[in-house]
Amino acid sequence: MVKRFSGTKVSKCAGCGSPSHRLNIYMKAGLLDGLIKGCPWCNTLEHSLANCPETKHDLAMQLEGIQMRANLPSFQPTQDWVHVVGVAVANGHKPPNGFPWTTQFTKTLRGSLSLYQRGLDRVGFNNRKGLPIDPDTKDWETVQRKFPPFEGY
Repeated sequence: MVKRFSGTKVSKCAGCGSPSHRLNIYMKAGLLDGLIKGCPWCNTLEHSLANCPETKHDLAMQLEGIQMRANLPSFQPTQDWVHVVGVAVANGHKPPNGFPWTTQFTKTLRGSLSLYQRGLDRVGFNNRKGLPIDPDTKDWETVQRKFPPFEGY
């Protein structure tokens, strides 16, 4: 997978204005929905991840975006990433090693998100040690059981 963020230099997070991180590792999810708004690839609130012109038709980049949110709140729309991983696996890709938190799990951590954000800012993007793991998204097998494919009406 392409490591698009390694050489990128952006002055601040589009979500909170912090110079310590970009939107890709921003943790302050919405109080009501438990989701992050905006696009982590473009570090913008102008469009959603689902509508990103950079990733919309690039399955590998979509998978990288899902892996990037491992043990972090999910971006809007919430469970689209489950479908993306299912399609990728059906096409021969390996599932990511980690997955975003469910909105319910994110809401239970609401009071601790600032603390986790400071820790993540300190240790960096690639070190997720110490971040809680959502029991419903701990691995691909669990995700498949928790969110079975939609079979239609």
